[in-house]
Amino acid sequence: MSHHGHDSSDAHETAPRRCMMNMLFNWQRENLCIVFKWWRVDSLFTLLIACLLVALLTASYEALREASRKYEQRIYEGELYRLRDHVSAGPLHSSRNSLEDDGDLGANIYVKDDVPLLGAISTVKLTRRQQMTRSFLYALQVFISMFVMLIFMTYNGFLMISVVIGAGVGYYIFAARILSLNTSSTKSAACH
Repeated sequence: MSHHGHDSSDAHETAPRRCMMNMLFNWQRENLCIVFKWWRVDSLFTLLIACLLVALLTASYEALREASRKYEQRIYEGELYRLRDHVSAGPLHSSRNSLEDDGDLGANIYVKDDVPLLGAISTVKLTRRQQMTRSFLYALQVFISMFVMLIFMTYNGFLMISVVIGAGVGYYIFAARILSLNTSSTKSAACH
């Protein structure tokens, strides 16, 4: 005979909630922790919010990829305009012409002999600031992609679908609308 006055249902309600980690594909909607203990799904509402956040995070990865491409294109175009101005001031005499570094879009440019100016740029040597910016953008892309991978590895069908939807919507919204030889729609969405 128990004198504590507790029945088993009271003990169940006061027991701490536990994160359920499933290593198999699942459609779990309760006690699902996403990456952190505090990011918990306990109801349909919190599941919908989590799915929306995951889709937005995945779409932001596509936005960041496009921002990186635009940054690199801006560097290239800045050097092309600079080279045009330099050539209009006088003829090119050597196979390697370098221009002064003088800011974020300043860089050294190498030109091939006997090639028209518009197709003349073979490489652009980046300034330290440009390379630091590109490295930062790349590191941020890696972080987001690894974080999305961890979310995908919950093996939760709802979250997996959210990742795929976010990637598709993000690509539709943010990817370049012009196809060139330097872009590909088949670029991998792998973790890294």
